Amino acid sequence: MNQMNYDIWHELFETHCHSFSVLGHLDGTTIATGLTDTTWFKIDGTMKMLIYRTLSESLLKSVLKTK
Repeated sequence: MNQMNYDIWHELFETHCHSFSVLGHLDGTTIATGLTDTTWFKIDGTMKMLIYRTLSESLLKSVLKTK
């Protein structure tokens, strides 16, 4: 917390999103067609994993809630 690292985080996160082809999910151009849209929910899970992997344990505990 002593240094600003958003720019570094943003670059790394965007690189991951390109690698997993999920930018449409991130920018809102890909939306779920309904509760049975398994492809969208799979991408949503991938996005959550990418975000969770970039957080410190203490921050993860403050943002991760079940359901």
